[in-house]
Amino acid sequence: MSSAVDSNIAALQQCGDILRIQEEACNILKNKLQATREHAVPHEDFQSLEQELECEKADHQQTRRELEGERERARLAESELAILRRQLSREKTTFENA
Repeated sequence: MSSAVDSNIAALQQCGDILRIQEEACNILKNKLQATREHAVPHEDFQSLEQELECEKADHQQTRRELEGERERARLAESELAILRRQLSREKTTFENA
């Protein structure tokens, strides 16, 4: 009977060891989870920022289109200005020669 008791005691000690190991593993996981939560962004905040970024991208594209339009207008104005300068120069030369 002593051997049966010894086996039971050994089994209980092993169960206790297993419980301690599991408890340590749980504590490690809890600490990791806590650290992750401290460094993580809440999902709602992430979604809000993601939507804000998409709006910023759309605004940026609109601004780029507007800028390209303004650049084209500036090129046309420069071209017209060059034509007018040449015309003025010709008229000035014609006036001076007359």
